[in-house]
Amino acid sequence: MVRITSFEIFAVDLPFRRVVAHSAASRNVSDSVFLKCATDTGAVGFGECLPRTYVTGESRDGVYVLLRDRILPKLIGMEFESYAAVKAFLEDCDGKAPSGYLHPEILQTAAWCAVDLALLDAFGHAFDLPVASGPSGAEKGRSGLYSSTKSLDSISLKNGSDEALGARPGFEGEKSEPGRAARTRSGPLVRGRAKEIFPPQSRPDLPFSAQPPVSSGVRCSGVLASTSRRALTKSSLLFRLYGLRQVKMKVGWEGDLAAIRRVRRVLGDGVDLRVDANMAWDVEQASRAMSELAGLGIRCFEQPVRADALDDMSWLVRQTGLTVMADESFSDRRSLERLIDRKACTAVNVRISKCGGLVAALRRCHEARQAGLLIQVGCQVGESSLLSAAQLSLLAQGPQVAYVEGCFGRHLLREDVAEPVLQFGYGGRPPRLPPGPGLGVRVDEDRLRRWTIYCDRIGER
Repeated sequence: MVRITSFEIFAVDLPFRRVVAHSAASRNVSDSVFLKCATDTGAVGFGECLPRTYVTGESRDGVYVLLRDRILPKLIGMEFESYAAVKAFLEDCDGKAPSGYLHPEILQTAAWCAVDLALLDAFGHAFDLPVASGPSGAEKGRSGLYSSTKSLDSISLKNGSDEALGARPGFEGEKSEPGRAARTRSGPLVRGRAKEIFPPQSRPDLPFSAQPPVSSGVRCSGVLASTSRRALTKSSLLFRLYGLRQVKMKVGWEGDLAAIRRVRRVLGDGVDLRVDANMAWDVEQASRAMSELAGLGIRCFEQPVRADALDDMSWLVRQTGLTVMADESFSDRRSLERLIDRKACTAVNVRISKCGGLVAALRRCHEARQAGLLIQVGCQVGESSLLSAAQLSLLAQGPQVAYVEGCFGRHLLREDVAEPVLQFGYGGRPPRLPPGPGLGVRVDEDRLRRWTIYCDRIGER
């Protein structure tokens, strides 16, 4: 038997390279909670969550207090005889603390994510077993997962001289100007580079629901999140040079239709471009925008209206025939069941941090697929390579997914606290699933404490 002896909880602000903004929030740090779990064998593990009030209703301070005062003290002394027993406990919890700890109606899925990952990591080390039960990292490497340390920052635009591209995905642009690009709708964008820079990978003439979900050869998407014309153009050029096949653009700003047209011209017709309104539209605005954007080959619309406006979402599904993806409307089993019962979406964004951890997120993926929904495995802005490792573990266990967002690593973070740094490579190829027990990454506690705002210890010292 292996026993839990203590926890340490950390409120952490990992710094971003640039401000990330969308219609629901703007931030330049991660606003994270990390959790360290120690066992009587000496094995330790870490969990992570990024609470967002507009997603699950949880704030970082609220999660911190809930863990410190009500959840973690009840876990001290818990014993498990095997790794299978740990997973069985987490499966029974299904993304929330046992009902004897907390009433299930208390908002807690982000908080439980930190527990879920910490237990999986700590007991994985204790029993010397990896979290993922799917194909090994080497096998996934052959089927699409990829190891690369090449950063988006290393890509430059050329116009007679080397000139670093000043914008990064999801960030405000910098002052440097890109080289002048030859502008054709699907032709070369940079002097000396032909259109095979970005060969078409999808059929934009087909609605997304008619295209098969991606399983092998999965690719990470780029994310455009800026109101600056210059920044959007730079990031779009960068994405094309980096061979990204799928791109999501944050919308809900004044003038965003013109911006989307410009982005489409830069990316070309072969890119699977989708949009995320983050609840910015009412139903009339959403209907009008979806109709107009469908003409640009956009078929997938993430959270077009308020999270609780399920009737409006159902109406959009029926009237537009386009893909309506639920994000802020969905975090746990009950919310997924409501969406399915009301036919309020045709796709869902499954994010480990909002769904109560890896075990529950994997279950939500299978339930969504059984209901005929498309799946995006997403992330919260600012995740470290610890959560990226959990995302890779989820993908290794075989859910059929259409889109993946995550593994940003130092594309986004100024400093990552986990090693190896897991970030997507050229073409959006995800990094390999790291080998080793637990989640397969090591948290550097010196780095973690450097960015810690406050912390507490629960249990034995």
